[in-house]
Amino acid sequence: MPQLSHLVVIHTTSQVSNAQTNALFRLVLVDASGKENTLDFPTLAHNERERGRTDQYFFDLTGLETQFHSETLGPEQIGIRIRSGDAWLPRSVWVIGFPFSGSPLLLVGHINWPSEGWFSTQASDGGGKAEKIRFLDEGLRIPL
Repeated sequence: MPQLSHLVVIHTTSQVSNAQTNALFRLVLVDASGKENTLDFPTLAHNERERGRTDQYFFDLTGLETQFHSETLGPEQIGIRIRSGDAWLPRSVWVIGFPFSGSPLLLVGHINWPSEGWFSTQASDGGGKAEKIRFLDEGLRIPL
């Protein structure tokens, strides 16, 4: 069971109207005890989460108290939380885990994020289906 040292989150914003955002986000990792560990998404040098744009984020897990392993960190333990601002709708979401040794591992592969899967601090956004946090076991994903 390889211990993970880093995660990379790659997402593409949907092309639908108003899918883009300038909001702040956190990555949520739930450990075996149910405790949430959060890491702020870094700010990139370009305008992030624009319609049709793909963004890539790098997360260092080595500073966390909890150790995460590839077999115990799946889509139901990985979430994204919007912290501020307007609504956002991704088109795809991928999470790749990097162990201390060995090859990278695909942990989440959402090739088509659900069209009702809006993120927002306002529940009325996205046709009234928006949520502040979504775990990545929602909707259709590539079987791992």
